[in-house]
Amino acid sequence: MKLYTNLAVIVLLVTAMGACKTSNKTMTTAAPAGEKPKVQKYFTIDQGPCFGRCAVYEISLLSDSTIRLNGKKYINYEGNYMMKLTGNQFDSLLDIYRTIKLDTFKNQYTNNIVDLAAVTYYFFDDYNSVKKKILTHGLYPTPLANLSSAIRIYIGRVGWQADTEASTVNPDELIVQIKEGQNIQNVVDDNWRYKLFIKQELSKSGIYLIGFDKTTIDQNQLINVLKANPAVMLVEKNNKVELRSK
Repeated sequence: MKLYTNLAVIVLLVTAMGACKTSNKTMTTAAPAGEKPKVQKYFTIDQGPCFGRCAVYEISLLSDSTIRLNGKKYINYEGNYMMKLTGNQFDSLLDIYRTIKLDTFKNQYTNNIVDLAAVTYYFFDDYNSVKKKILTHGLYPTPLANLSSAIRIYIGRVGWQADTEASTVNPDELIVQIKEGQNIQNVVDDNWRYKLFIKQELSKSGIYLIGFDKTTIDQNQLINVLKANPAVMLVEKNNKVELRSK
């Protein structure tokens, strides 16, 4: 009788353990909740300044077949512009983008030559959250350099139109994505002098709408300050792509 009781206990334990494993597996593979954005951002390339007259800009490829340009300095198109690509142009850029295997890249490549421009690549998931950020400074891996070259050829072309949506952003707001495991409140506290505050959590993946006192700092200057914060993955003005809950 005792033997049968022990066997029954063992069977129950094995069954319970199996149920736990199945439950855990289901939780890990569950699809993210929330509606995906209508327009997906594939990547953004942020070309920084050098010790000279290097073009300074951000350029992005979006799923609506547009590229968006924020020209900052030493560039023909200063300000916010957009260009509608032909089907062949869009497919060509998308093909180059899809050859990039993100898991093969480190987060940073640098040789500490300070007079060269830093180029930062942001790659986004289906919810327009950054899934990979790669800083290159003096060392520029070929696949990333090819992507830069392919999209950069459009900068000097005609056909750009003023991006009125981007030009009418709220001057005292920013969208900030923090790195996994970081706390947005620490970022706010670090920059108390600019009177930062959290206006809204836009995504469970760590994306927030941040307000600040525009009399204490220019919006573009604050973007640079926050980009340098080690807890921050991405900073942008509240205008480019609609964000949804994840």
